[in-house]
Amino acid sequence: MPIKNLEEQKQSRMFATELSQELSSKNKLYKLRQVIDWSKLEKDVLKLIDVKELGRERTSLRVMLGLVMLQAMCNFSDCLTSEEFTENVYWQYFCGYEYMEPEVSIYNQSCLNKQEKEAYKKAGNKVVYSFHAPEVECIGKGKLNKPYEFGNKVSLAVSGHGNFILGIKAFHGNPYDGHTLDQAVRQVEALTEHSVSKIFVDLGYRGNNYQAKGKIYTPYTKKQITPVIKRMKRRRSAIEPIFGHLKCFGRMSRNYLKGIIGDIINPFISAIGFNLRSIANKLLLAT
Repeated sequence: MPIKNLEEQKQSRMFATELSQELSSKNKLYKLRQVIDWSKLEKDVLKLIDVKELGRERTSLRVMLGLVMLQAMCNFSDCLTSEEFTENVYWQYFCGYEYMEPEVSIYNQSCLNKQEKEAYKKAGNKVVYSFHAPEVECIGKGKLNKPYEFGNKVSLAVSGHGNFILGIKAFHGNPYDGHTLDQAVRQVEALTEHSVSKIFVDLGYRGNNYQAKGKIYTPYTKKQITPVIKRMKRRRSAIEPIFGHLKCFGRMSRNYLKGIIGDIINPFISAIGFNLRSIANKLLLAT
């Protein structure tokens, strides 16, 4: 039988105590569950894809959304996520369970089956850098310690205060950095529903394709420099350690998802995990 989401049950258990009363309300996962609008999140996901079309519903959507968030926050593998969910009662509470479930488990096919070999397709005159992922591209970094990287480019937009990731977008075809700015800004405006007033970029974005040129500030921009803008220009370098966190703790250094669609999804998951860790830490410090 499919695992039902216990939060939707109307009746409580007679001889069991709810997890909300047993667990510590100071725990960051406990607090994080309260600030997320789970019903709206589920409705938004169901608008994009019909989960039932992918097969029989074995686990509720709420549980799977919670597990994806926890996996992104902790940088766990699929197997370790399944094991931790079975053992960690705070994880169960975050995923929507109201009572302790000692025998709850999530079937994980990736833990049981070995990775199947993928068929190699001819790519014409294109140079193939990876047989199992022919979409991989060679990116020239121009740095002495790492002149080249293999993968695809990712654009990252961060808020001016708080280092909150507002937009992240994957690009194929190895485009020039400046030619990705217009799409990156439009994505931020669509997600936040606010227009971007000022954009601080590095020298790689000279000659960009963004129309409102007056909003862009590079290290060489000299006109209309106020003390506030001068501080924001210096603060632009704060985005570099965020890239480092996403690569080291968010699986952006190596993508385990398949194909071009996997290259698009993986940065989103990394950004979600980064933002959730930031929110959870701020909730923990607020007590």
